[in-house]
Amino acid sequence: MRISLSSFAILLTATFIVPTALYMGAQQTPPPSTATAPPVARETPAAKPEPDHVMHIGGSISPPVIIYTVKPQFTEEARRRGKMSGNVQIYCWVDENGNPSHVRAIRGVGMGLDEKAVEAVRQYKFRPAMHNGKPVKVDLYIDVNFQIF
Repeated sequence: MRISLSSFAILLTATFIVPTALYMGAQQTPPPSTATAPPVARETPAAKPEPDHVMHIGGSISPPVIIYTVKPQFTEEARRRGKMSGNVQIYCWVDENGNPSHVRAIRGVGMGLDEKAVEAVRQYKFRPAMHNGKPVKVDLYIDVNFQIF
């Protein structure tokens, strides 16, 4: 949120307003008492599990290690085009069990190869990333290289 200097001064002024009667030394009469019900005991809600927390590789977090890969298939369109090469950059999460999730192409080469790269990475298997000896969920970028000669 952006606050201009003039609106900031107004906020400060509003924060420190003192009733004139108190400032002048006059005594203020207490508000009339109202009958209130005794406090009711309420159940505290159960603690919610922490939402999925994705960590970033670096520092004390070691990267996941690929232990199984699948070669992406070429599309007919790419085969017809002939000689070509390119990289599809994939972003994904690798969970505590070494399985990729949230897999998506963030930079592609077209001709249906982006989808084929995503399909292949979804089948990868990793040794999970570690933090203080415990497996953790991390985000990861993977380049899938396509070459037809």
